[in-house]
Amino acid sequence: MKQVEKRKACKQHGGSTEPDLSISIKNDGDRSLEESQQSTSSPDANSLEEDDMSDLIPIDHHTSDSSIEVNDANESSHLETDPRLRVPPNVDLFYRTPNALRYSLRRESTEDTIDYFKKFAIPTEVILTIFNYLNKKDLMMAILTCRHFRDVGYNPSLWEYMDLGERCITETEVHSLMNRGIRILRLTHAKINRDMRPPLEAPLLHPSPLPSKLTHLDLSGTAPEDPSVVAALLQRCFKLEAVSLEQRVIDDRVCSALSCNVDLQYLNLTMCQGLSPDGIRAILQGCRRLLEVNMAWTNLDVEHVEVAIRFMPRGVRRLNLSGIREKNCLNDEDIMQLIMRCPRIVEVDLSDAPSITERSLKAMLHNLRYLRDLSVSRCYGIEPTALLLARGLRTLNVYGNITLEGVNMLREHLSEVSVNKSPFSTIAVPTHGEHVTSIWGHRTRDLY
Repeated sequence: MKQVEKRKACKQHGGSTEPDLSISIKNDGDRSLEESQQSTSSPDANSLEEDDMSDLIPIDHHTSDSSIEVNDANESSHLETDPRLRVPPNVDLFYRTPNALRYSLRRESTEDTIDYFKKFAIPTEVILTIFNYLNKKDLMMAILTCRHFRDVGYNPSLWEYMDLGERCITETEVHSLMNRGIRILRLTHAKINRDMRPPLEAPLLHPSPLPSKLTHLDLSGTAPEDPSVVAALLQRCFKLEAVSLEQRVIDDRVCSALSCNVDLQYLNLTMCQGLSPDGIRAILQGCRRLLEVNMAWTNLDVEHVEVAIRFMPRGVRRLNLSGIREKNCLNDEDIMQLIMRCPRIVEVDLSDAPSITERSLKAMLHNLRYLRDLSVSRCYGIEPTALLLARGLRTLNVYGNITLEGVNMLREHLSEVSVNKSPFSTIAVPTHGEHVTSIWGHRTRDLY
């Protein structure tokens, strides 16, 4: 109330709240001087009134239209003079979305881009030679640099081999590597995750994949155990020379896909589950160039053994049929047929076959002229004295057949034979040793 009364009193005495600058345009100089002095002497009262009113109503100094126009003009002039902010002239800064701010803060070079590869005529072979010294991680970083590096980096010569052992990858990534022309792939104990995308039925949306160039594939101990993942990979392979499916669950689809590889030479099926007689027949009939076959501990029964010996390729050099512990499942008659079927065997492993006798041992030592390595461990049907006939062998494994004293006596009589020196079989096995990563003699790791 005191502030209102003070304002009324000021009006009665002829005081004004704002200076009247229009008086300065009058012709009378003295009067203009007086008025100007009066106007200059009143700021204290005016400032007092403004201070008093500020307690009641907050003053907004940016409500006038002229001030907004001035600010917009200053901002636009600032954007035009600042070379770092390049904004299109038709873009209003006030109504701009947050994503549009990226455009205003983006640096744009005024110079023309120069392709130095074309300017200096650098051949692609030079870049390809440099990429040969990079590992796969650095090669991928170089591919992401530009389109020219991407075209050079996808050259099949840079993707000859790769080691993904004990890695976690997806099924699509494996197929992507196969599309790049990889030839040697190690996936030992890797976890291959299936894609969660639904299958596409239309052939235009889901075309059939191209044939792979894989020649050596190691899938030992991979997960998951679903055989459809392995079948999908093998269905693209027609040039395989060596395959290892150790500790895998397979079915007839996997065997049918393997049968399409006519150049297959090394096949490792150790401890596989789900192997059927029809699957064995399909593999042995389709892959006639097999040199090494390992079907140890695959739960073979009488029908499996009959099919395996009947359709075994004649050119097989190394064969492992160990782990057939059922009685009369693998007997002397089967060994006689095997000798007639594969007369060029160099190494054979028949361990844990209780029905084999010294008759089979004598037949193998007499008829197999190229036999050098023989394993009959835990074949309790063989007489220990018959082992003295193995004079022309290189190695002889008889673990569990005789005592330690019998082994020492056998070593004295067979001085040129290594008795019980190799407890583990290496037939068709991709790697030999704990820290070895090469598969079937081919490297899989980069230089660094």
